[in-house]
Amino acid sequence: MPSFNGESGPNVYLGWQAKVEQIFNVYEVQDDQKVGLASLEFLDYAMQWWHKVVMDIGLNKRSIVASWDDLKLCMRARFVPPHYRKELLLKLQQLQQGPRSVDEYFKDLETTLTKIDMHENEESKIARFVSDLRREIQDDVELYELDLKSISTLTRSNLFGFFPIYLNWIKSRLNSLYQLD
Repeated sequence: MPSFNGESGPNVYLGWQAKVEQIFNVYEVQDDQKVGLASLEFLDYAMQWWHKVVMDIGLNKRSIVASWDDLKLCMRARFVPPHYRKELLLKLQQLQQGPRSVDEYFKDLETTLTKIDMHENEESKIARFVSDLRREIQDDVELYELDLKSISTLTRSNLFGFFPIYLNWIKSRLNSLYQLD
């Protein structure tokens, strides 16, 4: 598991969190073990900060950090400044394909949504993605007719998988029109 020293800025924390979650998922770590395992990897300032959190819990100055979600909230409050989310939301509002390839634009969009921890439904993601493509590409992309009844019967995890499938369809369509990539 990667260590975290708490001194490198919000992108380092968010990257650490994503890697730890990946490890938890791969090894199917039980919820009651996640806080303990993650906190074992704190170094330097992060360890001092965690020690203070634990002391404050013991003195009833702070609520118990009982779950991984509790720890993430606590760590985001300390290691991700409030202005960071606002800056990312502004970036998201202004994000457009511009001169980049469709794939580069998609990666930027997906990374920004992940960092914000924004959970849009698939239809909203698709609308955001397509609306910010270059105009000449938007005009040539034929949108899928979404059968909302069949989509609503999908599980959340299956629905999450729809966006990359749609992106691949768009990219293949664009490749045939513009010989991209």
